[in-house]
Amino acid sequence: MNTIEIKKNFDEIRSRIAKVAEKFSKSADNIKLIAVSKTHSADILANAFEAGVCTFGENYVQELIEKHSKLIAMAIKPEWHFIGHLQSNKVKYIAEFIHTIHSVDSVKLAVEISKQAKKFDRTINVLLQINTSGEDSKSGCEPSMAVSLAKEIIQLPNI
Repeated sequence: MNTIEIKKNFDEIRSRIAKVAEKFSKSADNIKLIAVSKTHSADILANAFEAGVCTFGENYVQELIEKHSKLIAMAIKPEWHFIGHLQSNKVKYIAEFIHTIHSVDSVKLAVEISKQAKKFDRTINVLLQINTSGEDSKSGCEPSMAVSLAKEIIQLPNI
């Protein structure tokens, strides 16, 4: 996909967001659009960045690392969000550059994120993942544990 096609699509989506925001008396400036970039090449992401897309979401650590490296080599620094299930042992690979992790479901994971963020003297934003469906195949903490999980996580530095 080239820059012109991406920009056209991006502008259409932003226009739709602005209309919905206006309908609810909200500012579209307070709504973050995250382009899920899985399966797309770093070249397509570069085109997207040129078209105005600044925030990308990935759900595989290895793909994220590869794309980040390629984009940095092109002097492109997007805001990265990790949107999939994240294993504690993989946090160290993305802690230097990740902006937000959308899938924190345990204190163990949050402690590791805090530890790795501290190594780079930075803060990483996190969102709790809560399994509201109760499906075993889905990640996330139990809804009844969400408040206590949040209370523990909020005390950690660098998060």
